[in-house]
Amino acid sequence: MLRSLIFLIIVVLLSSCAKPPYAELDAAEYMVGKAYALQAVKFAPTEYQAAKAALADARKAIEKTDYSDARDSLEFTLKHARRAAVLAEEGQARAAEEKAQRTLAEEKAQQLALQAAQAEEAAAKSKKTPPKPKSKPAAKPKTKRHRPPTTTSARAKRSGQSRHSQKSTMRDCSGRCFTRPTATRLKIPGKSSLGRLSASVET
Repeated sequence: MLRSLIFLIIVVLLSSCAKPPYAELDAAEYMVGKAYALQAVKFAPTEYQAAKAALADARKAIEKTDYSDARDSLEFTLKHARRAAVLAEEGQARAAEEKAQRTLAEEKAQQLALQAAQAEEAAAKSKKTPPKPKSKPAAKPKTKRHRPPTTTSARAKRSGQSRHSQKSTMRDCSGRCFTRPTATRLKIPGKSSLGRLSASVET
């Protein structure tokens, strides 16, 4: 009885080992694909390549009906594929954070550049526009004084007076200046006075 029981257990184990591990193969392939989608090639290349190589070995073992070796390879595949997926998620999170920091730094740099450009433009405009001149008070119009018109007789009278009032100067032989006396008019006796003068002479 005991022998038959042991024989039955051995048969069950052999029969279970004789089946190809397709369920494990599907799980391993899914996990490797997930790691690839998470960019494990970029963020966890070592783990991803190890899982991919182990998956290829498991497929070869299944083809050779070496199911025990295939299961060992699939177990190794799942282990490294999960590790690659975790590292890929962490790498993506770091990359997103770094990208956000770069974007924020670029925005700040653009804002500072824009402010600097606006300041330069304002300075250039202030240099181009001259200051407004101060308004001067309006000048009062000059009024011309009108002189009364002078007649010809008045002009002649003024010119005659100026001639008599002027004194001509002359120089003598020694070079000294002396004033020439103004000429005076001599009265010429008339005919009546001449007749009286001759009669008195005869007597």
